[in-house]
Amino acid sequence: MTNLQNSKPAQTIPRRLKPALQNILTLLLSAVLFFAALEAVLRIAARGAENANIAKHQALKRESEFIFYEYDRELGWKNKPLAEGDFTTPDSKTFVRINSKGLRDEEHDYKKPPGIFRILVLGDSFAWGYGVEQGRNFTDQLEMLLGKPVEVINAGVSGYGTDQELILLEKEGMKYEPDLALVAFASNDFMRDNVSSRYGIYSKPYFTVENGALKPMNFPLPELAGAQWNELLKNWKPEEKTEKRKGLKRFLKYNTKSYPFLSQSLKDLRYSILRSLSMNPQFGDRFAELRRNLSNEDADLLVTREIFLRMKEVSASGHARLAVFAIPYKSALEKLPNPYISAFLDFFEEQGIPSSYPYEAFYRKFRSGEKIFLTSDDHWTESGHTLAAEEIAQFLKSQDLIP
Repeated sequence: MTNLQNSKPAQTIPRRLKPALQNILTLLLSAVLFFAALEAVLRIAARGAENANIAKHQALKRESEFIFYEYDRELGWKNKPLAEGDFTTPDSKTFVRINSKGLRDEEHDYKKPPGIFRILVLGDSFAWGYGVEQGRNFTDQLEMLLGKPVEVINAGVSGYGTDQELILLEKEGMKYEPDLALVAFASNDFMRDNVSSRYGIYSKPYFTVENGALKPMNFPLPELAGAQWNELLKNWKPEEKTEKRKGLKRFLKYNTKSYPFLSQSLKDLRYSILRSLSMNPQFGDRFAELRRNLSNEDADLLVTREIFLRMKEVSASGHARLAVFAIPYKSALEKLPNPYISAFLDFFEEQGIPSSYPYEAFYRKFRSGEKIFLTSDDHWTESGHTLAAEEIAQFLKSQDLIP
């Protein structure tokens, strides 16, 4: 009897904690139900779009692209004279014709006609007109906007870096007696292209700087017969990105719809805040400098700067001026502009090279919902080329670069 009286009752949850635990359980259950409902909605919304990711990874598979280029020992590759045909991408099917001198343009004599002001445009696939019809890229639209006596010659070649554009300017461009050399400048030029001996499967020349001067490397390239070139192209495959994520994040990314959705939403919010800071004139430059200091990307700015200084010299030797149009990428509008662009704009100003980067104009158009970029990559649609032509025309007029 005594033992029964001394035994302690079983431990129970204190009354004051019960409401708190109930609230926690309710909150957890609500969260589970929310994510379950979100997952279901996203999976339903994703039906019929299962091939979108495949199409994105196949964006580099461009039907008939290789018929428009040929091997060149000094440039790596160049437009193939008189090549023509349909060029198909996941977003578009366009007709391409290369003229007798290797330009995706109408025929132009080297000798400039009397009274004509010539603009020679150098660039990569943006200038070449990737994804738009012949005559609708920004170079053609620019000529129509400016009118006579201005003539615009498109010397763009897909895949070129500023290094190859310099060689093309020296080798071929100055033969056209330009009054203005306009470079369509892409951020991948100084991030990768200008310091690399290869572009995908293609060998290419590049430069280093020794004792303050440019030194050509991998130049000229070895002899390569047409059959070898064709075999090289036949075996080409697009590069595949290696997935770095492991563990739970990797599982959630590839096995749920809600995790990528929420992750991207948070990134968009972060980019929106950071973009507002970067575009604020009070501390935009400081913000760009901070991003450059924190960046772990490999950017060789010295080589590219020396390339532009050499371009300026070559242009001046033919009584032409040099100007630069920095290309706004779709990824830069979705996220943030490359932090090194502002450093280059400062450099151009210091060196007396007129330059323009119409980030805000492209951002406004992009946010309005107008389709100015192809779905599968950063290239412009015809509307994007129209915007570029308008911005360049305004830039050239504001800087008194045209008559």
